[in-house]
Amino acid sequence: MLWASNRIMAEEAVALGLGVTHVADAADGQGLLLMEGEGGAPRFHASGSMVSVQSAIGREIARDKALTKAVLARAGLPVAPGVVLRCEDDLQRLVELEPPWVLKPLDGTHGQDVVIGVATMEEAAAIFAERRRPLLCEAVLHGREYRVVCVGFQVVAAALRKPAFVVGDGRSSVAELVDEKNREPHRRPGHHGDRTRIDVDAEVLAELARQHLDPGSIVPAGEEVLLRRRANLSQGGEAYDATDEVCPENRALFARVAEAVDLAVVGIDVMADSLAEPLAGQPAAGIIDVNARPGLRMHHAPSGGQPRNVARAILKMTLGRLCPREQAGTR
Repeated sequence: MLWASNRIMAEEAVALGLGVTHVADAADGQGLLLMEGEGGAPRFHASGSMVSVQSAIGREIARDKALTKAVLARAGLPVAPGVVLRCEDDLQRLVELEPPWVLKPLDGTHGQDVVIGVATMEEAAAIFAERRRPLLCEAVLHGREYRVVCVGFQVVAAALRKPAFVVGDGRSSVAELVDEKNREPHRRPGHHGDRTRIDVDAEVLAELARQHLDPGSIVPAGEEVLLRRRANLSQGGEAYDATDEVCPENRALFARVAEAVDLAVVGIDVMADSLAEPLAGQPAAGIIDVNARPGLRMHHAPSGGQPRNVARAILKMTLGRLCPREQAGTR
């Protein structure tokens, strides 16, 4: 079964009159699609939102979070202060940062192994010893988490991302509320549905315990209970369209981010109070990550707000680069 982003790309390619062949499944589960037109139209590959015209250097920048931070900082773009932990001696550099911190693998994806709210050097040392891999440690930025997508170095979509949550009804336990949410027809395991089912795992249990709750706790009517701190859709999170909220100053800033990392298709993760006000006037706002293959389902099937056809924008941009006349002929 195709991942949601590949399914969305394939559907939009067919709507534009392109032939689509599922070539192979990739090791990361995304798979590979071959897009081809009639009459000598150019052929190209797509893996989710990543297409053949993507810069190889841009993909390398996005793959290494420390390199991403260095590139953005050099371009004068707002990023969180941070240090790279490659050996135990690097832990001493944490005194340069005011806690709490976020620890993340340099090459991580989908929010895996990200730890938010690390408060002490001892806790950071324990996580570093357990992971046995280089980590990026950053100061925590404050606000709400957004995903902004640029195609052709222009903003085409933005979404407010929320971690997995349930809302109480005064009768049901947390576990029952999770089961009810997982029965929604658009929720499927992994990346196959428009949204991902919520697993009550160790991370969820720890977050509930932090709120003095457990799976059997009855939640008062109307009360929202966060199940995770990470806002990734792959962890059961949700997204709400915020494209029209992005002010002109921020649109220009996000275009600069895309240009700095040399990616014609890029997902930019942002922490801010709002995208309606310039990030330059929000001291605790900043760029927290970039993604060379941003997920499409949060924009094509948001939990709230207007869907945005990011896949079509990507396909038209790709066709325009490969053959300008082919772009003019698409609907």
